[in-house]
Amino acid sequence: MFEKAARMKLRFDSKKGPLTIEDLWDLPLESTVSTKLTLNSVAILAHQAIKASEEVNFVRPGARTDETAQLRMDIIKHIIDVRKQEIAAVRNAAEIQKQNQKIMEIIDRKGDQALENADLATLQSMIRPVPTATL
Repeated sequence: MFEKAARMKLRFDSKKGPLTIEDLWDLPLESTVSTKLTLNSVAILAHQAIKASEEVNFVRPGARTDETAQLRMDIIKHIIDVRKQEIAAVRNAAEIQKQNQKIMEIIDRKGDQALENADLATLQSMIRPVPTATL
């Protein structure tokens, strides 16, 4: 799909002019600002192009669409899916990191508790001499 698009030098319509496939990877999925260029806004334009290219025939059912327009839509959908997976992976990694941090804090507290509960002889035996720095 990407090879075919590259050979065709495929461009994607947007509110700010034609975009390359490389440009699509840099766009945010959505934005709260309606004028900002997003993958969703490019997908909407691509979808409108497909709808405009459909041939309506009441004798021979089944709409035909422009293959190039469909290729554009397929590429945009693929990029959206990949970006959503990447965002989910980052969120998942952040959640795991947060959980690991909590666990490490609990481990530290439990270690401190173990030291607090140790008898005097054990604590004294744990003291190590501090090495002196020689230059």
